[in-house]
Amino acid sequence: DLRLLIAISKSIANLERVGDEAARVARTVQRLINTGVSSRLRLPVNDLAFNNEIGRNFTAVFLFQFAMTLPTIPVASSAADARETLACSGWQLLATGDWSWVLVAPDERTVARVTPWDDAYRLHANACVKYAGHPHLQRIDAIVPIRGDGYIVFMERLHACDDAHAAQFCRDLGIANDSGYDVPLMAPNASSATSESSAITTLRHIILELLAEGARTLPFWGGSDIRPGNLLCDEQQRIKVIDPIFVRGLAIHDAIQRGDRAQLHQISLANLEAFLTIPVFLPGEETDALRKQLLGAY
Repeated sequence: DLRLLIAISKSIANLERVGDEAARVARTVQRLINTGVSSRLRLPVNDLAFNNEIGRNFTAVFLFQFAMTLPTIPVASSAADARETLACSGWQLLATGDWSWVLVAPDERTVARVTPWDDAYRLHANACVKYAGHPHLQRIDAIVPIRGDGYIVFMERLHACDDAHAAQFCRDLGIANDSGYDVPLMAPNASSATSESSAITTLRHIILELLAEGARTLPFWGGSDIRPGNLLCDEQQRIKVIDPIFVRGLAIHDAIQRGDRAQLHQISLANLEAFLTIPVFLPGEETDALRKQLLGAY
């Protein structure tokens, strides 16, 4: 049933942080990119957006390996093409969610989130790059565009958090959930309000910025999806917010089913067609019927 959307699975592990040596290797790799050696390193230069604090977030060895082994994925690739390219390079499917597929690298320390279209997550990913180094945002290594507005996010691998720890984090963050989940104690904890960490305060401002931007720019806006299920931890048990905002995918589906031109025209036909290829839409008669309804309505 397309109305029963499953939660996106995401998983585990984190890279050790280092300082000066990683920064030195980062500068070396960047020089190689800038001088055109990238074709031999198989780096998609025009499509690759490196973290601006890369030296602080990578180990020296891993950064060099990442540059040497990242598969070349042409911009014209579909999400299926990108997954095939990654699989041929030894990446394995780790999880499948509503909007994306997550593959894990051969070294099992990095994951690639592949989506044909997901504007809400793109806002989040951009914020992770903008505020790189924040202890509660996941480390993103690269955002690689594919066909249309699809993209791949290469990032650190994380793992499940302790439930009580995650619930406390949500309470301290104090941002209500808009996605229909019953998440108790979402108001800020009065006992900790005067002593909360500056990291939590900053994170709250970042997410409020995302909520305002999403409401202003994204059709079918949903709002906050802050809840324990959208938190993961690194190896040091630091909580990371992995998917804090959303658009109402079910409302897009319903608009297609109704043939609601006024609603559908807020989104390009190419992105609506891409929407019907996200994992929740399984190949078959139902999805084919939706595709025909879309073309008739648009």
